Amino acid sequence: MKKYHLLLILLFAKTITYAQPEQFYHEFSYLFNDTVPLIFQQNSFQISDSTYLSTGNYGMFFGLAGRVIWDSSGNVLDARYLDLDISIFPIGLTRIDSSRFLLYGESQLFHPETGDYIDQAASLVCFNQAAEVLWYKTYGGYAPGYPDIEAPTYEYLDFFCGAEIDSINERIYAYGESCSFNAEHEDKPYVVCTDYVGDTIWTWTMPDLPNLKNGSIKGATLTEDGDLLLVGNTGRHEGDTEKTFNKGLVIKLSASGEMLWYKLWGDSYPDTFEVLELPDGSFVLGGYYTETSTPDTDFGIVVGILVKMDALGNVISERVIQRGGYNIIHLYKLIETTEGFAVLGSFRIGDIGNYFLNYYSTDMVCLDEINLVREDYTYGAFRVDGISKTYDGGYLFTGFSGSEYNVVMKADSLLNFPLSEGWNAIEEPDFNQNISYYPNPVKSILHIESKDNKPLKQIKMYDMFGRIVFEKYSYKNSIPIDVSNIETGIYILLINNQYSGKVLIE
Repeated sequence: MKKYHLLLILLFAKTITYAQPEQFYHEFSYLFNDTVPLIFQQNSFQISDSTYLSTGNYGMFFGLAGRVIWDSSGNVLDARYLDLDISIFPIGLTRIDSSRFLLYGESQLFHPETGDYIDQAASLVCFNQAAEVLWYKTYGGYAPGYPDIEAPTYEYLDFFCGAEIDSINERIYAYGESCSFNAEHEDKPYVVCTDYVGDTIWTWTMPDLPNLKNGSIKGATLTEDGDLLLVGNTGRHEGDTEKTFNKGLVIKLSASGEMLWYKLWGDSYPDTFEVLELPDGSFVLGGYYTETSTPDTDFGIVVGILVKMDALGNVISERVIQRGGYNIIHLYKLIETTEGFAVLGSFRIGDIGNYFLNYYSTDMVCLDEINLVREDYTYGAFRVDGISKTYDGGYLFTGFSGSEYNVVMKADSLLNFPLSEGWNAIEEPDFNQNISYYPNPVKSILHIESKDNKPLKQIKMYDMFGRIVFEKYSYKNSIPIDVSNIETGIYILLINNQYSGKVLIE
């Protein structure tokens, strides 16, 4: 399937008449002309040798959707709304072929006479470069009596958060979650397979399985064998109580909508957003663990996680993505590279958002870590809502920055970012430089010392899942720690809830 997608990209590339600019960074006002204000909340695609198409919403909520065409110099060539007689909130944009684009998301359905909100449906909108709507359709289970019911209901809520295009079989796989297809109206994983005009071929909602409760699909990929691999999360009842524990969820569906298998992973509030198939048929999943607050402290930490699975969904290995003691905000994308893959995401230092870009081998050995920080700007990193490939092998990033402007930038094929002025590349975020610890690696006794002779107070070590493996309070300025009973691996050391470094226990 990857080979077919590559052929499709090459087909688009035939229109190129000269070399693409290696990189660019453009900022656009939300107001594109006198009548069209839009916030770029979906994606962008290259449509000719020097022009690009982006989509956005009018405001942050339900309402109008539109598209903007601009050139590689940042000049806006055309902006207009899509002609729809339905209130729609598109979540993302993908490309069907060189002339057709697909918005996916959700629509609010209203009573035709009273105007009351009565339903929320998953929706698809297909349009062309001229912003002509070719078709739009809603999907899901509608509230009984729709559209003639008088009172609104909140039990029939469905939406799509992603879509994969099967260009060989001319199919659309849209996925998300649905409350409509079970008696309890719980959130359930939801997939709809349609043809290129939006007619449903099959619908799949997760069947009742022992102890599983709720769930959502948040990422997907078409596998080399033509199946659909879906990732997200679900709840699992354990024991005789009604307590529910979150689990990472992986599902494999055949092209006919049959569930081939499903797997659960993780223990500490895991969630999965991205999945990438590697050349050997294994998969890498990108997501989070969350370490919740303990009774004696309000400190919690969000840990990015990579999970490698074999072709049957069995976990091979896991690896933490940690930016010191700072919270990871988002994992945007897993990107295939010649050596393996890269991970693009953002983390937060105080109120400032910053980017990280890590490179890994196929065995998840970290080859390089790049942190891009900006401390002189209120919002720091702009929110990335879409990433697409350009004709010359580069990458196009689309999003918006706070309440100020839309952003598009083009990185080259090596993911060199053309960020605006004010950004700096650093090896690590700021950390506690007044602490020393040795030896590292360590087998038995780790010595921790305060360089300025101040008391250490609180010492914590986190494992790669964000779980506390050691915690101690001390008013001494140096202390030995026996780590001989801790499993081998890499651990995060925090002194007074401030990142102080990484410790390798052998």
